[in-house]
Amino acid sequence: MRGAPLMPQYAEEDGSLEQRIGSRWLNRVGVVAVLIGVSYFLKLAFDNGWIGPGLRVLIGLAGGAGLCWWSGRFRRGGAAAFSYSLKAVGVGAMYLSLWASFQLYHLLAAPLAFLAMLLVTAATSAMALVEDAELLAGLALLGGMLTPVLCSTGENHEAALFCYLLLISAGAFALQRYKPWPRILLGAFAGTALLGAAWFGDYYTSALYAETLLLYALLFALFAAAPLYAGMSRELPTGHTALVLAIVNGFTFYGAVYEMLALGSHASSAQAFWALVLAALYAGLALALERRQGEQQVREHLLPTVHWAMSIALLTLAIGLRLHAHWSTMAWLVEGGLLFWAASATRRSWPRLFAAAVVLIGLIRLFCYDLEEWGYLQPVFNARLATMALAIAVLLWMMREERRQSNEAHEGLEAVLAVGMVNVIALTALLLEIRDAFDGAMMTAGAPESMRYAAQQAHHGLMILRGFCYSALLMTYGAALMAAGFVRRAAVLRWQAMVLIAITVGKVFLVDTSELEHAWRVLSFIILGAILLAVSYAYQKDWLGLPERGGKEVL
Repeated sequence: MRGAPLMPQYAEEDGSLEQRIGSRWLNRVGVVAVLIGVSYFLKLAFDNGWIGPGLRVLIGLAGGAGLCWWSGRFRRGGAAAFSYSLKAVGVGAMYLSLWASFQLYHLLAAPLAFLAMLLVTAATSAMALVEDAELLAGLALLGGMLTPVLCSTGENHEAALFCYLLLISAGAFALQRYKPWPRILLGAFAGTALLGAAWFGDYYTSALYAETLLLYALLFALFAAAPLYAGMSRELPTGHTALVLAIVNGFTFYGAVYEMLALGSHASSAQAFWALVLAALYAGLALALERRQGEQQVREHLLPTVHWAMSIALLTLAIGLRLHAHWSTMAWLVEGGLLFWAASATRRSWPRLFAAAVVLIGLIRLFCYDLEEWGYLQPVFNARLATMALAIAVLLWMMREERRQSNEAHEGLEAVLAVGMVNVIALTALLLEIRDAFDGAMMTAGAPESMRYAAQQAHHGLMILRGFCYSALLMTYGAALMAAGFVRRAAVLRWQAMVLIAITVGKVFLVDTSELEHAWRVLSFIILGAILLAVSYAYQKDWLGLPERGGKEVL
């Protein structure tokens, strides 16, 4: 019956704890006890030579088939749990018997044993469809995935293995059209990924690249199309399973391609190319899912979003692989800005989160990797200042677009964080420019040994002047922030100015006091004191009419 919940036969057995223990768990323990007893009897018979290898296999096959047939009587009597337990034991007995006939007794050749196990899988699948039991379908899938392992000869049969996996996966794929069992498709993917990874670790070589890539691509395409195919049915049995499958399928396939390409001479370029290909594919799937979304249930709205997220993630990965040094950072910043522009143009909220994530990745790389790699550079005309200027421009533009879309005077936490990051980037860039300018001058301040004292004095004077420039920059920037906060009535700017001025106070009093006899140090105190007095007087007089407590200000 379409749309029925998983194993509706269990409904009549739901009850008290005592009923569940008596009707379900005791029967399972009893089945296990009987099987253990029969196993010991058979072992005794085998050890004493009472039963030959061929007869042992026939007993296992007959016993398994008999249990499956006998279990039908219990299902019709209302004991569905007991019936499925018997079927599981029977199917397992048939698989083990066929494995023993091939691996232990060598009665069957590998192809015959494989074909026989395939027939058992097909019969179990048929029982699952007839009885509308997802549990039996899962049992058939498990047996089907174990068949290549049970019939393994230790040789490389790549084409046969992956064609078989394609067959099993296609069966699980087709099942989604008729049965609301998405876990079967997810189980098929998990089994395929595990067997594919095991084969890759044991047998893959660069000579097999083209064939392996084709087979992996076919499996990826099959699972990637599953959400679209499932949507053709009257009900859409994807839910969270489709979300998980969309993510793990893409990254698993790309991981396999990445490992295959790692052996090549131009690995990074080829890896970036495939990341771009998959990004484009996921973007196409997202568009197709969005076009279908209006006709489907509301709970599927996350599926296109996940595909867009995968596309953006793969595009970002491609940029990182193809570009190097600060070019990757700049590309990620531009990508984030363009994504934010697209979100603003389409008036969608979720792409803004992706855009912010991409920009954040670029900023993390800028501060955690690029700054260390750059070291000392020529002042002003350098890649560091250009990259930081781009970061500031992107953040300011995103703030402008966000404010234009929201049409609100009062900004939220996101805007506060963005303003803070802009100021951090700007201060870092200016401080590093001062450092590099004075370091270059200090390197040219050296002198021969006969003039060593004069050279040391010149070096010391440059260090003092550099310290003053640091303080002057912090004071000037803090004063400018405070003025902007008053003019724009923005409390966030004034609070950031206060924090910066507090840092400046600490530097002047704790660091600059070490050389008070120098005019630069004295000037630091005078300028700082003047700024503090001016700010304090402005607050006391409230010249610009700051709002009372509870009033709102703008950014």
